[in-house]
Amino acid sequence: MFYSYQLQFHRYRKHGLSIGLGLSGSQFQLDGSKIKVENPNDNLLSDAMQSRFFPNATAGLFYYYRR
Repeated sequence: MFYSYQLQFHRYRKHGLSIGLGLSGSQFQLDGSKIKVENPNDNLLSDAMQSRFFPNATAGLFYYYRR
């Protein structure tokens, strides 16, 4: 989801400022049962499905001048 807004300065009509906000996320999954390991007794990975979600937030400003 992203949102942007533009401000125009009335006193200086050629100047402006854009503001942007964003929210997103990424989900990663790993099926340990489909991985072939060299040492089957290594407990680093389990045979179960593992899933993680990573949220991400962004913001930005952009100042511009029209000639």
